[in-house]
Amino acid sequence: MIIVFILFIFFIGILPGAFISLLLTKEKPNLNLLDKGLISFIISPFVLIPISFLEDFVRIPLNTTVLTINLLIVIFINIILIKKYDLFHLPTININLKTISPKIILYLLFLALFIIKILPILSQYTPLLHDPIAHSEWLKFLSDNEFTTMSNIYPQGFEYFLIYFTTFFKISFPKAVLISTVLFTAIFPVSMFYLGLFLTKGKSLKEFLFPVFLFLFSLISVYPNNFYFTAGKNSMIMAFCITPIILYYIFSTQKNLRHIILPVLIFSVFIVHYPTGAVLFVSFYFKLFIDLLNIYKNNKGQLHPEIRKFLITFFITSSL
Repeated sequence: MIIVFILFIFFIGILPGAFISLLLTKEKPNLNLLDKGLISFIISPFVLIPISFLEDFVRIPLNTTVLTINLLIVIFINIILIKKYDLFHLPTININLKTISPKIILYLLFLALFIIKILPILSQYTPLLHDPIAHSEWLKFLSDNEFTTMSNIYPQGFEYFLIYFTTFFKISFPKAVLISTVLFTAIFPVSMFYLGLFLTKGKSLKEFLFPVFLFLFSLISVYPNNFYFTAGKNSMIMAFCITPIILYYIFSTQKNLRHIILPVLIFSVFIVHYPTGAVLFVSFYFKLFIDLLNIYKNNKGQLHPEIRKFLITFFITSSL
């Protein structure tokens, strides 16, 4: 069972987001292979969700065969894109303990965080409150091939990822909701840590303290840690995990990332939790319009190729 779980984490939790993680961190020399793997772990669910959403929309049953094919195709595409953009070099991957020694304590803390969060709830059978009950019911609908897309106004992106848990592990639907919610609660502080690392680069001890502060603050904060047993909010907790990273790249200088990758990730967040997705879409459009105005101003009113990219991005995000 442990081996199956490790394989599950690798093929579903890391590989689907590998290309995006490597691309986003290409210009981050302060991040090593373990960092990029953790960021991929945060991104991967939001790569699989849009695929399941579209399949559900066109009435393709999300059974074992379909989900397995999804994984194989996504992993194959990741390998092709990583090779095409030259993002991964096997001979250079040597994890030097001297270079990652300042982070070893944090890596161990990340691992302890996951263990501490998950172990206490393994003996429980179902989460509390109305939201988890609804998620369990919709997850059962998906498992029974009773299609749920557009059947109600509540977003079901959470279920499009959980279906992998229940299909490959054969655990109960309430248990899947419980474990995944607690897992995403543990991921959120890690995501905040990398937001701080992106902002400061973490080259000096002083710069490294800020991401550590964000991690510890998120770890002990009341919300979102208490959301799952005070208000449900399972989808919100999942959406919060990737939000810090998306917000950073919305306002970063890597403009090439905004035209395809960010709209897809934001769309994925949107079908997980509408309000969080709406905030990201507004932020995304705001930054695009600011960039467009700057381009227009710098070119003295002349049209610029960047405007064409902006219109393409606007069309993609509006269509989603």
